[in-house]
Amino acid sequence: MTAAVAPTVEQVSALLGLKPTPHTVAVRAGLPFASMRRVVKHFGLPLQPQVRRFIGSRSTLERREVAGRLSRAESERLARLAGLSGLAEFVWGSSALAQEFLATPHPQLESRTPLEAAESEIGARQVER
Repeated sequence: MTAAVAPTVEQVSALLGLKPTPHTVAVRAGLPFASMRRVVKHFGLPLQPQVRRFIGSRSTLERREVAGRLSRAESERLARLAGLSGLAEFVWGSSALAQEFLATPHPQLESRTPLEAAESEIGARQVER
């Protein structure tokens, strides 16, 4: 059995639509709103509403779209989501299976979906295990 390996900085940066440099610098400054669009598109139609709620409320996202940039906290959540997506795709071997996993309630997560659990950093660590 091969142990799951967290996605590389380059893989997470690519999903966020950033140059292949450490995305942590961009997260601290606030990711461009376009990064959220890329991640939402990556998840496909069935999960898009969940992904948007994961980042922020509808009115907040509308303000961020006008401003063109997410806050640091929203950027951290988006980067967490991108990292979990990459890990799930690695473990499950396909984007479709990873998305199914992220949207399905799991008994080890108190019957929450991995997306719901990952709203907090502690919950994201539980999903990674």
